[in-house]
Amino acid sequence: WTAGWDFTDLYDGSVSTSVWDNGCYHSLSTAGSWVEVYLPNPSQISSVQILNRGDCCAERAIGTKVKVCNGAGGSNCQLCGTVNSGASGAWLQVNCAAGLVGDNIRFEHNNYIQIC
Repeated sequence: WTAGWDFTDLYDGSVSTSVWDNGCYHSLSTAGSWVEVYLPNPSQISSVQILNRGDCCAERAIGTKVKVCNGAGGSNCQLCGTVNSGASGAWLQVNCAAGLVGDNIRFEHNNYIQIC
């Protein structure tokens, strides 16, 4: 986990797209930034949707790698795909190859990670 704004904003149920009202997780600008969201049970993942930041800098989402993992720490992960859009305040969908099963979703970027 890369330090930054509160990581619980990743799964708080809010659909706010502003960092400033605690609606989004935002990492520091660090090469190798990552954050994981744990699932209650191993699940088959066909796609992952990310609510992109809407108050600034939406293009930073481009290049975020989305991985489906088993176990913490990113050692047993398969690449689902890479975010290729930076639409402001929009839901961005990354489609996975068939058959990916995991108990957490890992987001990686060589700059900021910002997910609402």
